[in-house]
Amino acid sequence: MSTQRLNLEKELYLKNKELYQLHKKSQQLLYHVSESVIVTDEKFKITMSNKKAEIYFGKNQSLIGKKIDSVLQLKDKSDKLIPLRQFIMENGSLFLNTLKQKIDGKDFYFNLKTSKISEDDVVEYIITLTDITHEKNIEISKDDFITITSHELRTPMTIIKSYIWLINEGKAGSINEKQKEYLTKSLNATERMLNLINDMLSVSKIEQGRVDFKMESVDLDEFIAETLNEFELKAKESGNKLIFEHTNEPKLVIADKKRLKEVMYNLVGNAMKFTQNGKIKIIVTQTNTPVANDDTFVKVSVVDSGKGIPKEDMDKLFKKFGKLEHSYEKMAENGGTGLGLYITRQLIEGMGGKISAKSAGIGLGSEFYFFLQKDLSKKK
Repeated sequence: MSTQRLNLEKELYLKNKELYQLHKKSQQLLYHVSESVIVTDEKFKITMSNKKAEIYFGKNQSLIGKKIDSVLQLKDKSDKLIPLRQFIMENGSLFLNTLKQKIDGKDFYFNLKTSKISEDDVVEYIITLTDITHEKNIEISKDDFITITSHELRTPMTIIKSYIWLINEGKAGSINEKQKEYLTKSLNATERMLNLINDMLSVSKIEQGRVDFKMESVDLDEFIAETLNEFELKAKESGNKLIFEHTNEPKLVIADKKRLKEVMYNLVGNAMKFTQNGKIKIIVTQTNTPVANDDTFVKVSVVDSGKGIPKEDMDKLFKKFGKLEHSYEKMAENGGTGLGLYITRQLIEGMGGKISAKSAGIGLGSEFYFFLQKDLSKKK
């Protein structure tokens, strides 16, 4: 055997040894990483997993060779099973927050991230799960505290409001103008407190996934026309003109009537607050805007000619306690809670829609608009 060949074989041996050591080191690093890591082939058969994944999902046993859906049964906030294979195949890479899986009779919560790797016609999926159970349990405890406290506060606040109203109306004897002024302010403050308590309860229910949506076919034009009738008196009091613009053909959408009414109350009510002696238009149009999956949607816009929203405040919309520096709430005695638009967004998204807003700036009015899926199953 020639010296050159011996040297080549030795070099190959050393290279293979180096690659093996690197592979072994990589496996050891992966095995001890703090997140659960699972690797599958294109048929979702597990080819690799680390120690953390084996502890959580294999009871300290190897997961190699098992199908991914026999190991992971993750559920969303509504307690619905996540079709993991479908999600991964459609998206390749995705990130899902706060998924739940019961392990040894206890609820564990994870953030999930997946990545697709394709090389030389070989497809692999890497699934990473971060345990957020501790943080979620703290959040649940906080939500439970808010819910219980809000319930406990609501009853006495309602009683206080009732007695103040009775005194203010002279039911307990005559009162002078100064006393009436003080009682009116107390009544308004109590009303704001009750609104805050009710909004906090709504937020708590939404974030805990305890809001049920009873979806049905709704004739949007009829529904909005009926809802707007309830705002006529308030519109006259603020000197505003309510205008409902829509075409004649029926527009059937899939929605929850109760939740949709909450949305309209919030958006039209806000428009009233922001607008004095102006116009508020509610416009309903059919649209092919690709909100989701390129389906056909119906668009509802609430357009006011009021105070408008500055550009720097736009990103505060639809967030918890997202009250704006230049908003009507800063100037009005009957201020908002800063939760209304957040709740509105959650309700619209819960019905499978999307919501957004735009404004040209201070004094130029604003438009809040949302999309709901058309009911394509029937014609009217």
